[in-house]
Amino acid sequence: MEVVKLEKAPKIAVYAPESFQPWDDAVALVMTYAEIPYERIYDEQVIAGVLPQYDWLHLHHEDFTGQYGKFYRNYRNAPWYQAQVKESEEMAARLGFAKVSSMKLAVTLRIRDYLAGGGYLFTMCSGTDSYDIALAAEGVDICTPEFDHDPIDPAAQQKIDFGRTFAFKDFRSSRIR
Repeated sequence: MEVVKLEKAPKIAVYAPESFQPWDDAVALVMTYAEIPYERIYDEQVIAGVLPQYDWLHLHHEDFTGQYGKFYRNYRNAPWYQAQVKESEEMAARLGFAKVSSMKLAVTLRIRDYLAGGGYLFTMCSGTDSYDIALAAEGVDICTPEFDHDPIDPAAQQKIDFGRTFAFKDFRSSRIR
């Protein structure tokens, strides 16, 4: 008498900034081309607690350590890079965080809780390694002054807790100088 649905299309979120373009990310490009619906969410929405609404989360190229990816050396003076830094710093302040790295850690922990609650995650590129670095470095200042305006913890590498990571362990991060 009743119909039981055995399958349903997953509700997908792509974690990506406002400036995101579908061609910046292979997974989003495929989903767009195949007309697979997804919603773009970012730090503000994750902090607000929207993740449980989604079945699957894809991480766009992101640096969860608050160090703006691997672009500083070559692009720190580029207008697009400076705009991304400004946008991140303004969002962190608006959400009540003193530093972008603190906001990104809060996002990382929300994603961790989402996964513990049964959510699915697909990530690639810097989203993969920087996520585990952020988890392992919880409570440790691993950002140099050009990223967070204060010095790095001189014992940062020794304070890393690999028991918090999902995929990697015993790494020596080039992001922790």
